[in-house]
Amino acid sequence: MIRIMIVDDQPLVREGLSTLLGLRSEIEVVGTAMDGKDALYKAVELLPDIMLMDIRMPGVNGVEGTRLLKDSLPDVKVLILTTFNDSEYIFDALEEGANGYLLKDMPTDTIVQAILTVYHGGVVLPKEFTSQVLTELRMKSQTSQEELPKGLEGLSDGKRRY
Repeated sequence: MIRIMIVDDQPLVREGLSTLLGLRSEIEVVGTAMDGKDALYKAVELLPDIMLMDIRMPGVNGVEGTRLLKDSLPDVKVLILTTFNDSEYIFDALEEGANGYLLKDMPTDTIVQAILTVYHGGVVLPKEFTSQVLTELRMKSQTSQEELPKGLEGLSDGKRRY
């Protein structure tokens, strides 16, 4: 059973996702929160496996919430679920330790598959941004002489190179 916590400032989104994901036999929704700060307090008690977190929220947003969560509970995986398909948001979230980034307009089955992928150690990104994010990460890595963020070394844009 994968323990999920949903973090979103909109009650309808929190409740809707809780209901939809709660219907899945492999997922247990253990709690919800309205921003990153609320999520951190609740996560310390609830110990979810994965946190589904919106990126833009009043108070502590998803990027800062991811950083705070990873500092306190590094084993909790964060899957950003948002309406914003901006590569800067994606890059910032990954840099702070997010394990994936999804758009809210995806079908429930796609979100469930992403949860399973992240739970089993994978990284999830929208296909249309994978190449762009990899390019930005590599450029940053070359500029700062750092390696790619942990867990992203094996990420591919799907193009074959021989």
